[in-house]
Amino acid sequence: MTDYSKIFEKIYQEKDTSTNISLFLGSLFALVPYVLTHDFFLSLILFISIFSLSKTISLLIIHKIHQSATTKTILNSYSKNELETINFFIKNGKIKISDTGLDSLVARNIIEFIDRSMGDGPTGFQLQESVYKNFLNKHFSGLQNG
Repeated sequence: MTDYSKIFEKIYQEKDTSTNISLFLGSLFALVPYVLTHDFFLSLILFISIFSLSKTISLLIIHKIHQSATTKTILNSYSKNELETINFFIKNGKIKISDTGLDSLVARNIIEFIDRSMGDGPTGFQLQESVYKNFLNKHFSGLQNG
């Protein structure tokens, strides 16, 4: 009686959802052939097979549900303004910048790296305003002439 009580104690102390699901399904699928055929070996093989398969499937499903809930929680943590800013970046796509071109422009002081990690504003690269205005004027004059 002691061996069975240890097994039942272990089952009832189990907090892992996927294990609980697997125990239930394995027991259910093993019980039916045992009741019909009284073949303990067949029921044991069936229990082990169903337990292993249902454990894997339930782990995948639980992980997917948890991941989906986490994603929703993260998305709900942004303000409306933050979501608009993120969506702007997503709509415009990732801009591919040549590392050598960027390094060259930084060396020539046309682009500077702004480190505002202490809370003074965003950190990143900044193009000189005069260069920006020259290219902006060239772009708009080209649109008007073309």
